[in-house]
Amino acid sequence: EVFKRVPDLCVGVVIAKRVSNVYENAAISTLLIEQINKEKEILKTKEVKQLNNIELYSLAMEKFGINRSKYKSSVEALLERIRRNDDILSVNGIVNLCNYISIKYKVSVGVQDTDLLKGSLKLRFSNSNDCDNNKNHLQNDRLDEGEIVYATGENVLVRRWIWRTSTIGRIGSNATNYIFLIDGFEKNQDSVANACKELSSLIEKYYNVDTRSELANCYNAS
Repeated sequence: EVFKRVPDLCVGVVIAKRVSNVYENAAISTLLIEQINKEKEILKTKEVKQLNNIELYSLAMEKFGINRSKYKSSVEALLERIRRNDDILSVNGIVNLCNYISIKYKVSVGVQDTDLLKGSLKLRFSNSNDCDNNKNHLQNDRLDEGEIVYATGENVLVRRWIWRTSTIGRIGSNATNYIFLIDGFEKNQDSVANACKELSSLIEKYYNVDTRSELANCYNAS
């Protein structure tokens, strides 16, 4: 059903295990700050929606029945904060790394703790069981049946596809095993592939662990 709405959807997946993410990584923080400063210069003369890939996400959100004006993709929201000179808070090395990759390649990047998954992680439309789970509702924003979500079991981890991580989907300080999701399309598949490649390389470099990556699409929807 998801691919019927957006047939050219693809998701880059990177898996990393035994990552120590208790402290902020200074090298990753520097990468993020430098990339933010580069974008600030670009956004002096361009609107966020004029940047590569951004419109692709907005159009896809419309196809999923999401109001693109009210609910922006995570990458568009991130770039809008940079344009407004709002602070991008430094959370921890893994979150900073996701933000760096998202800003640089103009792609949506999410991350989940695989130890908290109840079975497989799926991109699907919410059902009545999801709506009965109070943990899936955000403040003043109840989950409705038929909303596109990332979910595991009856736990919704990301609302409105690539809009916002739910409370139960947030990365805790004790997490060590991660799955990174880089959403994109056939038209920006090169950006997704390059983002996966650099993300894997940086994780291996700064955390001294092996990674595994793959690309899921309508032909390979694992």
